[in-house]
Amino acid sequence: MKTPRHIRGFTLLELLVVMALIAILATLLVVSVRKVQSRSEEYESQGQLEVVGALIDGESFVVRGDSPPDHFESLPSRPPNELNVGSESMVATLTAEGTPWQLIDAARLGNTDDDRFPSKVTRYETQAAFEYVDRWGNPVAYFHHRGYSTPQRMVARRRDSGALEEQEVHAVRDGKTGLFANPDSYQLISAGLDGAFGTEDDVTNFEVHR
Repeated sequence: MKTPRHIRGFTLLELLVVMALIAILATLLVVSVRKVQSRSEEYESQGQLEVVGALIDGESFVVRGDSPPDHFESLPSRPPNELNVGSESMVATLTAEGTPWQLIDAARLGNTDDDRFPSKVTRYETQAAFEYVDRWGNPVAYFHHRGYSTPQRMVARRRDSGALEEQEVHAVRDGKTGLFANPDSYQLISAGLDGAFGTEDDVTNFEVHR
């Protein structure tokens, strides 16, 4: 009769090591997936800037001979506050009464500061002062090159707090030359995933040296 062999089981320490390794691998996987997702969202937002940029370059500039102003100078009225003015002015100019081209997709319109024009100035059936919004629902800052030296006040939702926050936004200078990017045209700036302007995840219609 054979004597049964002793079958050695896992010790508690070995189980803990295996569980720790599984946790580390799961964490690495989650981080990797989030990076891919973040990159995908960044590309999507970049594509949205290219769409409105094409409207500015291919329609507005050809017809008007200039990019839209960033302070309502070509419109009969303006909203009551000084928030999101660049983005609002751009949208209102591109969609003003009498403009012949296709309206901006409603999915790209927002009104984070909840303001209105005193009278109807666009082809939309509302007096809302719309901003062009990014992938995360925040207004995209718009600077005409004549306004690069003047900072704008924007309202965007911060990812860390989830709260709408008023922020001062500046036109971007190239880190290598010190000159404004796109010196003769305009700048479009998305606050990116974090909802904070002036951070490394900002999405723009230009490239700069950091």
